[in-house]
Amino acid sequence: MPTNVWLITIDLKDTWQNFQALGLETSVEQIVTRIKGSGWRELTPYPDTFDELISNLAASETLDEFNSWWAEVYDLADDDRIWITTF
Repeated sequence: MPTNVWLITIDLKDTWQNFQALGLETSVEQIVTRIKGSGWRELTPYPDTFDELISNLAASETLDEFNSWWAEVYDLADDDRIWITTF
């Protein structure tokens, strides 16, 4: 019987699916709050990288900035075996 390879799941579906309606600032705030409250930082072997990426994600002022930092956050999540749901 297969076991779950993901250590934790961070559910961002509601924010992700309403990103445009919520606007960039609110969406980013909600996403960052959920990530910080998930317990991920305590699991990662790269806490300094986590802190830097989440700080930069939180400071995103444009959608392009957000997308750039999001790609890096998502890559770290894969490395750390963190599942982020967006759909």
